[in-house]
Amino acid sequence: MLTAQLKNLANEDICLQISLPNHRWSYLCDCGFASQLTIKDCKNTEALFISHTHIDHFSNFDTLMRHQLPIGKQVVICGPQGIAQNVQHKLLAYNWQALTVDDKAVFYQIREIRAQGDIEVYEINAPEWQLISLGKLEGKYVFENEVVMVDYRILNHKTDCIAYLFEERPKVRMGDSPYPPGAWISDLKQAYLQNLDNQLITIGDQRISAQELFPYLTYSQGYRIAYVMDHLPSEENQQKIFDLCYEVDELYIEAYYKHEDQAMAWLNHHSTAKLSGALARRVQAKQLFPVHFSRRYKDEELAQVIAECMQAFVGDE
Repeated sequence: MLTAQLKNLANEDICLQISLPNHRWSYLCDCGFASQLTIKDCKNTEALFISHTHIDHFSNFDTLMRHQLPIGKQVVICGPQGIAQNVQHKLLAYNWQALTVDDKAVFYQIREIRAQGDIEVYEINAPEWQLISLGKLEGKYVFENEVVMVDYRILNHKTDCIAYLFEERPKVRMGDSPYPPGAWISDLKQAYLQNLDNQLITIGDQRISAQELFPYLTYSQGYRIAYVMDHLPSEENQQKIFDLCYEVDELYIEAYYKHEDQAMAWLNHHSTAKLSGALARRVQAKQLFPVHFSRRYKDEELAQVIAECMQAFVGDE
């Protein structure tokens, strides 16, 4: 099952790690300063998901890159329009005279979300760090592999801010059937996931319609974790969040301001704790984790912000 762990303390910049048991690689959401992020975390990151490049969400990329330099593998970076140039400028800020093309250096694939369904892909390699266009990314997801799929929405925060949904791949299991086990079971599962009702499945010397065999399968949806950062609490943004996060298992959402400071929230295109909690209730999130608070709040006030969010979530306003 997918698990999430905050790598920042409450008064630090946001950084959330997504991982799975028995899976070596992990995934990071944003990379602001986070004191709990370890060297091992950096080296084991397969993909980085940047909501936007305001300093509190992107300043720690240098540390991440520093520890990834010798890993000799690709790391994917996903983010809003401009992320490719942001990453390149970070890399070009240093002198790479001692790094040669023979070194086992990290290389990055950058996926720049320009609009919903419009993702431009680049590659960037040591030591020149020049952007190489790879064209458009096809498909619904900004990232997917054998264990996870990542959907997204573009929110308005005066600049684009990307909300991400991590979904563990669904599981399809074979129950009792009158047929002997074999390679046909894998074919049947694929047909089920792709809605190929009329596909013929070969079992020994028989060819049977997949639809006839589907009742022997059981389906379970994968665990889902949403990461929703800075956004104006407008109707348009809230509808996008609803569409992405409906019935999510865990929702990590900004609770930047107290609701009494909502004028400042609207001015700065942030949500309030109360509005984020109410939205989490509306999307029927199973668990809510308010995160990413204004530094204006300390200790008791910060506890009040969190309480305000949770009260709105459970309907005890």
